[in-house]
Amino acid sequence: MDNIIVTITNAQTTFSFDIEAPVWISVERFKSDLYDALMVYQPDLPLRYWTEFDLICSRSGKRLDNNETIENSGIWNGDYLIIVDK
Repeated sequence: MDNIIVTITNAQTTFSFDIEAPVWISVERFKSDLYDALMVYQPDLPLRYWTEFDLICSRSGKRLDNNETIENSGIWNGDYLIIVDK
C-alpha cells in the first residue's frame, strides 16, 4: 500500500477531517504538509508553525517521531491522529 487515509483531530475533538498520505514520507514532512492543510481548513487554530505540535496515534497512544516514516511509526489506514501541543 502506497497511501493511507487517517483522520486528524485535536484533543478537544472540535474538528476532524480525513487526509491521505504516502506511507514513505517522514512524520516531519507529513506535519509540514498537514500544517498547510490546517491553515486552509482550520485557520482559527492557534498554530504559527508546524513545529508547534506533535501527533499522537489514538490506537497505540504513541507520540510520532519526526525522524520516522509514517509506515515505520506504525500508523495504519484508518487511524486517528490527535494534534497535541509540544
